[in-house]
Amino acid sequence: IGIGTGTWSVAIVSTIIGFLASDYLNKDMMIGLAIVNPVYFTCMMIGAMKSLQISLSIILGAILGPAFFFITPEWSILFGGVSAGTIAYSRFLGVVSSEKIKETSKIFKWFNCIAYSVLAALIARMVVFPAGELAESSIFIRFFVLTLCVLMFLFTKKNLVYPTILSAILLSLLNSYL
Repeated sequence: IGIGTGTWSVAIVSTIIGFLASDYLNKDMMIGLAIVNPVYFTCMMIGAMKSLQISLSIILGAILGPAFFFITPEWSILFGGVSAGTIAYSRFLGVVSSEKIKETSKIFKWFNCIAYSVLAALIARMVVFPAGELAESSIFIRFFVLTLCVLMFLFTKKNLVYPTILSAILLSLLNSYL
């Protein structure tokens, strides 16, 4: 039972509360809350950039995800992520080897690169080509908020709380006054 059930229960209850409360929030507050997820995961990925392969996976995923949107919007995240992860790993043919799947195996490292690059492609697409409430804000405001929050993340010794809260407040304010 333990922590998994507790986490799952809090997530379910919080989702229900958020869904019910959303009817009572104004448009600018909803737009501000829509940027929280991209900011949080961007900061998490930047914190994970400890090796060249992961760093390249994240950077290429953030570039190729939106780039593939012009070719195929439905598959852009998957194509961008798999392409970026494979390029970052750069030894795709060497991945298919006789090793058992261990954390240090080539195939595990390749999947790790793909996972990070797919997440980067998803986040980049959410910021560049957003859907829903976030689409009503300017791309320049979205990039400004994301950049400022990433800088805050780096300057606060990789604390996720401050940039996450700042992103919602800042996007709400900028969207209502600019």
